Amino acid sequence: MSCNLIFGSIPLSLSSLRSLKELNLSSNMLKGPLTAATLSRLTSLILLDLSYNNLNGPIPDVFGNLKSIESLNLSSNRFEGPIPESISSLSNLKTLKLNANILVGSIPESFSRLRALKYVNLSQNKSGLYLPFDAMTFDDLYILY
Repeated sequence: MSCNLIFGSIPLSLSSLRSLKELNLSSNMLKGPLTAATLSRLTSLILLDLSYNNLNGPIPDVFGNLKSIESLNLSSNRFEGPIPESISSLSNLKTLKLNANILVGSIPESFSRLRALKYVNLSQNKSGLYLPFDAMTFDDLYILY
């Protein structure tokens, strides 16, 4: 459903789609916060792409429930604040794109447990965003921005 000129907030009714594997709402005109209530029940998701919208506020700390996710793209929005610690529990995560937001603080050290990661882009955030651990501990990481 990307590039469909969908506007408004992400509807709470999406949370009823518990068997949904891929949710791509990129390049629309979505706005407002991303709520825990919307995401927490989408436990079968493998891909979540909400990039290139106008979503704002903090990234909700609900990713511990979404154990199947392999690709998470929240880039090019207006998410602000720290990166949630719960992302570090996504053991299947291969691609993480949080670039072009207003994120600050350190990347949680627990991210070093994400052994499946191959691509990480955290560029174009607030200048205070930093990596507190040795990124070379990722054996299969191909790209780190």
